Amino acid sequence: MAIATAIKPMDKLFTQQQSHLIAVAYRMLGSKVEAEDVVHDAYLRWCRHWRKYGEASIDNPPAFLTSMVARLCIDQLRHRKMTEYKGPWLPEPIPSIAEGDPGDQIASLESLNTGLLLVLEKLSPLERAVFMLHEAFDYSHGEIAQTLEISLANSRQLLSRARRSIKSKPDSLGQPAGEKAESLASAFLQALQTEDLSGLKRVLCDDVVAYSDGGGKVSAALIPLEGIERVATVFGHLVKKFGEDLTWEWAQINGQHGLLLYEYGQLGSVTTFDLLDGKIYRMYVMRNPDKLGGLDGYL
Repeated sequence: MAIATAIKPMDKLFTQQQSHLIAVAYRMLGSKVEAEDVVHDAYLRWCRHWRKYGEASIDNPPAFLTSMVARLCIDQLRHRKMTEYKGPWLPEPIPSIAEGDPGDQIASLESLNTGLLLVLEKLSPLERAVFMLHEAFDYSHGEIAQTLEISLANSRQLLSRARRSIKSKPDSLGQPAGEKAESLASAFLQALQTEDLSGLKRVLCDDVVAYSDGGGKVSAALIPLEGIERVATVFGHLVKKFGEDLTWEWAQINGQHGLLLYEYGQLGSVTTFDLLDGKIYRMYVMRNPDKLGGLDGYL
């Protein structure tokens, strides 16, 4: 007979905050795997602190834990900026599921689209932390200052700099694609199969850019593909290579429609889109197998 054990107060408090902590970490890091690792590290530190100083040392457990996770994420981002990544880096795609679904601790909160996460990668770690806490989680500057252990003035300055940096890159962002992405992407693939350049021009912006993240693990363009001809050449080669063994379906990824391409029956890539003036403006192609594992069990 199994013996019931009482849940320790420190574990109960942590579990109550876990979904929020993973959501914060994912938005900070753009990686579910890294987010889960950071939150696990925070749990170990939480336990050590609790055992050493006791419950009375923690006035506000949610704020304490969020502060710990945010600062661990900042350290991780600083380390990432010193590490060379082979080819374009893209955030790990995650499935979008119903609000409150216990099966996922990130997607149950408002998702952020791939394009914005990519732009945020250009911010400094502190700028990104302040921007995410303020814009995605509605933290006040007082709460941000306490969480990140900075001054109120510094919080305001960092948010202002982050917003200016994002606004200075208007050509980097279109509108996250909704259901219209299905018809556009289907027309795009059809045009590739038939080598219909005029068809491609009907669905792609002249200055379309495709980012492809292979992480050095699989074949992928090492620089962004710019313009219709470059995009058509590379994707056309992919279509010809696999022929009838290339199939696709749709799923909700990062809060928007995503195209799942299967090569010989195996998931080979996930692509999300930004649109501009009714055409495909940006394509974000995740091919890195290490970043596709999080979709297992959802699709």
